[in-house]
Amino acid sequence: MLVLSLGAAGSVSAEWGGPQGKLAGAAPGLRAESPAPPFSIRKQAGIWWLFWPEGQRFFSVGVCCVHQGALHSTFDPENPGYAAWQHYDDSLQWAEASLRRLKSWRFTTLGGWSDFATLRQCKGQTLCLTPVLHIGSTAGAPWWDMWDPKNLRRMEDVAREQILPLRDDPRLLGYYSDNELGWWNATLWKMTLEQPPSSGQRRRLIQLLRETYQNDWKRLLQDFDPENAEGWRQLRRGGMLFLKSGGNGIRVMRQFLGLLAERYYQLMRDIIRKYDSRALFLGDRYQSFYYPEVARASAAY
Repeated sequence: MLVLSLGAAGSVSAEWGGPQGKLAGAAPGLRAESPAPPFSIRKQAGIWWLFWPEGQRFFSVGVCCVHQGALHSTFDPENPGYAAWQHYDDSLQWAEASLRRLKSWRFTTLGGWSDFATLRQCKGQTLCLTPVLHIGSTAGAPWWDMWDPKNLRRMEDVAREQILPLRDDPRLLGYYSDNELGWWNATLWKMTLEQPPSSGQRRRLIQLLRETYQNDWKRLLQDFDPENAEGWRQLRRGGMLFLKSGGNGIRVMRQFLGLLAERYYQLMRDIIRKYDSRALFLGDRYQSFYYPEVARASAAY
């Protein structure tokens, strides 16, 4: 039985009683001297389609979490879960059987949190790959300062570590930068104002407020109740702003959300392109809802 879990779980390798299959590296014959042709998105008769590198259009129908389940050392018979080592002699047998099933069910894509390292060892691996990189969330984006060089270096480290082993695989469709980020406008507003005065993210919020209210503190007070700030100079050094009942401050808050989303997608596009100019940037996977400001910001990237 193959576990097809759609939850955001980490990829786990199984332990085997029999001989181990090879887990690392690209599948035989998939490392090309020159980059393989890319997947593409094209518009035909007013409809956008996804195209194979060979030129045929297709639907990407994928399964997340195609992995080997519980480790032998952590398997709990009182609360059992799927464990590939109970059914196969080694990891490659599991991978080959899993790929056969997925193809027979007409799936075309291996989604995030799958055991790409093992599945790519199989000669019959022809499904698309769409890994989730977790670039932003690992570095604290969009909640921490997205202009801080330390955070930017962390994003690059995360991207490089995951992209380089995969980028030459001809079945790599593209990357998701993150999964279900917390694009909560009120939380982002609060966390940004709590950052130090040196924060690039906080400085841009103060600049947005000054431009919106034309440096008129009294106009700002129509929409916000300040705490520990009695004017622009004090707000620049610290303090908090709370929405005032009956005001229109939510409009500025949502505008700031769009500003952060613009910064996030620009960073993700540039970082991914630095290490892979071929595969598609698929954006980030949203939760069960999304903010229009965030979706609009993603369109340019």
